[in-house]
Amino acid sequence: MNTIKEKEIGLQAELKAELAEPLPSIGRINIPKTRYINPDVVAQYEKIKTTSMNSLDSLEEKLAEVEARKKKARKLITTHQLRAKKFKKKH
Repeated sequence: MNTIKEKEIGLQAELKAELAEPLPSIGRINIPKTRYINPDVVAQYEKIKTTSMNSLDSLEEKLAEVEARKKKARKLITTHQLRAKKFKKKH
């Protein structure tokens, strides 16, 4: 039982340490990692123009950007690059 309690205490400490770290900055805005959403956090997220308040709209925008990047990448690859090299049979 003591080993389980020790593991639990260790994991709780790791979790608290990870929650204390700030989120990576998006567009030079450092948004702190919090458990609760308060008006200050909402105001910081409103400054970011890449995401909308509706998560589904934001997801659709990002998926459209990914599809556009894939199409550009496909245009850069020519057909001769996609063909497999034929190997000669050894006699």
